[in-house]
Amino acid sequence: MQISSQADIPKDIHVLTRAIIIHNDHILCAYDPRLKTASGDPVFYYLPGGHIEYQESATDSLIRELSEETGEQITVKGFIGAFERSWLNTPQSVKCHKHEISLVFKAVLDNKKDDALPSITSKENHKVAFVWLELKNIQNYDIRPSLLKDNIHNWLTVPSEHVFKSVMHIK
Repeated sequence: MQISSQADIPKDIHVLTRAIIIHNDHILCAYDPRLKTASGDPVFYYLPGGHIEYQESATDSLIRELSEETGEQITVKGFIGAFERSWLNTPQSVKCHKHEISLVFKAVLDNKKDDALPSITSKENHKVAFVWLELKNIQNYDIRPSLLKDNIHNWLTVPSEHVFKSVMHIK
């Protein structure tokens, strides 16, 4: 989609929930396997998660999205931050929206207590893949948005028990 003026930019805002999952000093990230560098590496990475559905709590959304995308069950440990992002020059074929607000939660994989990194594969038809990146080398990866990469270590060290509350109890 070619954007010729401000009037051509979609005006919808998408609210998403995303997970920071750490296992054996690695962080689980997602990427679009259609986008590769000349050397064959992913162009960029992002946190796994997805859209919050109408009348769904952010934590319920995260549990559902990770189960749908990976087949894995998670436990949400707490809210750790939020970010806002927009895209203006990325091809429409590799994204589903132009403006997002993401709520980020710390989560753990259920039943993954050993040191081995579990293989996480996509269970959905859309283009997403998963990889474990070394947390100590996070600055070497193109994780988007960049402000997220700069804040992951800070977010992981701040107590978060009472930072986020939801009253979404409609079932």
